[in-house]
Amino acid sequence: VGAAKYHNLGKVAVKEFAKNDYDELDSFELTAVKKHPEIGYLILSSSVDFVEFAEATYYHHVFYDGTGYPGGISGKTIPFAARVITLVDLISHLMLNKVSNDEIITEIKIQSGKRYDPEICEAAVELLMVDAFNE
Repeated sequence: VGAAKYHNLGKVAVKEFAKNDYDELDSFELTAVKKHPEIGYLILSSSVDFVEFAEATYYHHVFYDGTGYPGGISGKTIPFAARVITLVDLISHLMLNKVSNDEIITEIKIQSGKRYDPEICEAAVELLMVDAFNE
């Protein structure tokens, strides 16, 4: 829970760019925004109370296939909390944009094993299917 709460903490240093859609940023702004995981890591790792969230914060934009940033790892070597946060970021973004559960499930299935951990995807799809069933 803590890692999820603080994963975008580093955006405080790039807040003027962090509000924009990545597609709207120039190369300088995009480079700055892509530093937010590292900045968040540095902030969190400097405190004994928050150090446990630092690693997940650092890797929350690394995808399961090793793409993304800051990079250098892939698959199960990505901390579990970071793998969860990466998928939850997608789901929350789609929900905020009023995308249906069926469309979210389709996107998750397409990206399972590529951007997102297949086991976490399976669990998320099950939860979304139960949620859709209860509506």
